[in-house]
Amino acid sequence: MHPSQPIDFRSDNVAPAAPEVIQALSAVGSDNASPYGEDDATRALPALLKAVFGRPAVGWPLPTGTAANAMTISALLPAGGVVFCHERAHAYVSEQGATIHANPAIQFVGLPGYHGRIDRAPLERALDELRGPAVLTLTQANEFGCAYDLEMLAIFGALAHRRGVRVHIDGARLAAACRATGTSPADVVRSAEADALSLGLTKVGAMDADAAIFFADALPDGWRTTMRRAGFLTSKARYQSAQIRALLEDGLWLRLADRSVAMAQRLRAGLETSPNVLSVRPSQSNVLLVEFSPAVMPALMASRFLVKPWYDPRLTRLVTSYMTAQQDIDLLLAWLAQAA
Repeated sequence: MHPSQPIDFRSDNVAPAAPEVIQALSAVGSDNASPYGEDDATRALPALLKAVFGRPAVGWPLPTGTAANAMTISALLPAGGVVFCHERAHAYVSEQGATIHANPAIQFVGLPGYHGRIDRAPLERALDELRGPAVLTLTQANEFGCAYDLEMLAIFGALAHRRGVRVHIDGARLAAACRATGTSPADVVRSAEADALSLGLTKVGAMDADAAIFFADALPDGWRTTMRRAGFLTSKARYQSAQIRALLEDGLWLRLADRSVAMAQRLRAGLETSPNVLSVRPSQSNVLLVEFSPAVMPALMASRFLVKPWYDPRLTRLVTSYMTAQQDIDLLLAWLAQAA
């Protein structure tokens, strides 16, 4: 590696598509197929999703996690209503109103909680005061790098369903959360009694394929019309569905997440002993929030190591991917030691 070549810890989105995904795309590109989701790969998604999540499920490929969140949540609230989420939830803060754009009758209500996880007490108060339809969305893992344990997912799912509130999981980094916590995707869905899931695969090896998943026997009424109006009725959906199949069919997405989580744990171990690191926040994924010494921050931001400032100015976010090499981590740790 050239000494001036950047080493990018800003996001797992910087990683390329996995070679297996590229190979799957090449294979599906050799034949004609029916358009607009009528191809064999898209039609096979329900059986594949049932095998992965252990429940009847239907899904639709979408190009981004934002699209998956917007389409999935708005479909759960066709007549509008309230979306309860953490006050820093990606769907609420970072997606620039995509869900409300999809359904203007929706209103988000942000609830407090440490490390990006909703606290139980404010959720219970919000549910007690609820009048009308609502969805509870839980992010697994969230922007802070943290995930709910299965017990809390079960508690929140039960609280929501007891009041007629549907449960949605934003699973942009679901694979990393599962590998870091030793759980399975089926465990998460079952514990939360999830009605729907926005499944993130782009961060774990897809090129441009996430998915809206509903744990039901059929897609919501008028789904194809909604997709056409939103611009997501992809004519060659087979290319996205082939990516989903390549990642899910034999657990490739989880193996790739194993790599990203292992690299995050290696990075954490080194950072926790670095004299230029004041703290590393809790994480159950491949995302780390780090408080570096103020003395080293100007040099770090000007260095070859690309990192992302966090909304809390004391913190910096570092994210590993399946492409992160041990050498990348060791070079950063050596740089920090030298900076000391």
